Amino acid sequence: CNARAMKDVLLPLSTSAGSSPFMRELPPDVYVHIASFLHPRDVVTLSCVSKNFRNVIDNPETMTSASIWKTLWKRDYAWIIEEWDIGKQAFQRSNCTHFS
Repeated sequence: CNARAMKDVLLPLSTSAGSSPFMRELPPDVYVHIASFLHPRDVVTLSCVSKNFRNVIDNPETMTSASIWKTLWKRDYAWIIEEWDIGKQAFQRSNCTHFS
């Protein structure tokens, strides 16, 4: 996916103000579900072409943003900690308690 392709998908949904009423009314779990199908790079691209997604994705204070990034991390990278000894050792050295 690229920014132009995502903009082509989102633009028909937008109003003259550049913001879709449909997108504003989505519950937080729908944002998480949509993002769970995307590569992290595409989530960042989506935040560049949609103000609503940017407000949700780029706000570390919200549970929705944390859920999106945690879901993507678990899907794409958690296997490193679970399967590689070096990943397990690095995780233990990090003193991180937020893996699960």
